[in-house]
Amino acid sequence: MPTVNSRPLSLKKTPLEQPSQPAARGFPQRRRTLLLLGGIVVALAFYLASVFTTRSAFFIDEASIAYNAFKIARTGADEYGARWPLYFRAFGEFKNPVYIYLLAALYKVFGPGEMLARLLSAVLGFVAAVLLQ
Repeated sequence: MPTVNSRPLSLKKTPLEQPSQPAARGFPQRRRTLLLLGGIVVALAFYLASVFTTRSAFFIDEASIAYNAFKIARTGADEYGARWPLYFRAFGEFKNPVYIYLLAALYKVFGPGEMLARLLSAVLGFVAAVLLQ
């Protein structure tokens, strides 16, 4: 039998040389992911329920954004006649175009509506909150 430093060479690994297995703690990764996704879906359902139960009228900024999205979906111009503007002028300030163009695309597909505008706002707000976590 071959020797190393006057000790017999063994092919059997000692306990220190054997690969260690990670200890199973808590839920496995797949269950944890499913639980997290389930929690997100339940939270989204509760969050969106408030959108459907709120029956107050549009606020002035919601109406301005929805009207500009409606005009973009129908004519390609904002309320002042500017074709495909980079920023939307409203009430002495400028609105972000990403939300308005996204809402205009939804208006083109589903038709304009107050509920669609509020639903898009609620979904995007929820997605932002989840991404920030």
